[in-house]
Amino acid sequence: MKTMRKLWGLFMVAVMVCTTNMPEMMAYSDESFDMGTSLYSEWINEDGSYEFPIDQYDDEWYALDSAVEMREVTQIPEALLDVISTEELINLIIKYPLLCDMKAYSTLEEGYYVVKERFNGIQELVAREDAYSELLKAYVAFDIPEERLVDYESIINSESRIADLNAFCANKNNRNAIYDDAAVNNALNILEFMLLDIMETREVDENRFSDIYIQKVSEKTKSAYFENTNAALLLDYMDESSTRGLSIAEARDSSYSIIMISTPEDNVAVSVKYYPTLTMCSVTEDADLIAEYGATYISAASSTFNCHSYAWLHNLRSDYQHIWMNYATQFAADSYYEESTVAQVGDIAYWGAHSAQVIEINVKDPEADKPENICVSKWDDGPMVRHYMKRCPYYDGSSIISYYRPAE
Repeated sequence: MKTMRKLWGLFMVAVMVCTTNMPEMMAYSDESFDMGTSLYSEWINEDGSYEFPIDQYDDEWYALDSAVEMREVTQIPEALLDVISTEELINLIIKYPLLCDMKAYSTLEEGYYVVKERFNGIQELVAREDAYSELLKAYVAFDIPEERLVDYESIINSESRIADLNAFCANKNNRNAIYDDAAVNNALNILEFMLLDIMETREVDENRFSDIYIQKVSEKTKSAYFENTNAALLLDYMDESSTRGLSIAEARDSSYSIIMISTPEDNVAVSVKYYPTLTMCSVTEDADLIAEYGATYISAASSTFNCHSYAWLHNLRSDYQHIWMNYATQFAADSYYEESTVAQVGDIAYWGAHSAQVIEINVKDPEADKPENICVSKWDDGPMVRHYMKRCPYYDGSSIISYYRPAE
């Protein structure tokens, strides 16, 4: 069904361009041809349901050159958005391949709004008048399994757990099982945050959702999918007295202090968060995120430092793992570094939203079309990861990647 979907999708874009001014119904060989349906026919499954023409289960997914291309091929055609029902649109959204990006940020709320900004399906849904009622139906009907599909225990308890996890992900059947497993959390996350989004922007019966949500929390507490996560996550966001935008960890644990650190040459003062106690992240929670971008685990890491503090500080400070640095602007401007548009091994790659260390340059991915630089970076409050530079959740294609190295 999905073989050569990427080429077919490009062909259909060409058809759309060439037929912009043509009537919707065309006569050809005495048969009526529905141009509207033809523009999204590759989105229709054999049983008549809608599906993404290419997703993380397909070999073609790993031939896509960048995160930007992944987002482009999964945008829903306008012709389909015009005819798809709200119920069908919800069913399609919960299968969106990049729902995992919600977990790539400090809070699921922040991740939700990033995914919403990038994906037209969510934008369309939350704008519909019947979205709230249809989302509630889908949320009520969602069955939360008690047991996980993937047993991670033997892997995470192994002395070579990172190597074992990478070997596990390298097997296609195992990788697909990871996606099936993660779909439970990802689908519930997107349903809950779309409901929250609507409740924040229009007048609806919030009590109706609250009653349903309490029941769902009860189901979550019986499920292994929520053993290491907060089953009552939205209570933090629904509480009118809480401050929006704070992470769950920050709302409950203020065990950090604000300190000032200095850039290496110009001694510019930079305000950062300093955590005296390290808190290791759960490696398996990001398994689908790492797999979808074709990345490789390097190690688990503390949730107390991020990409900027790793890339810019790990050669300067032994305590970098205790430091969370929101921006690297002052370091990038410091005279200690020279900036280049061409990468060298050892450079710091920086494009505002993300910082990484270049470890190889112009490497040809056997699955993709173009050579790309390989880097090591910290993925927000998650693990240390090796990945192709433009194949990560933080690359949006709109920012120029600059490379920094100590000035000679």
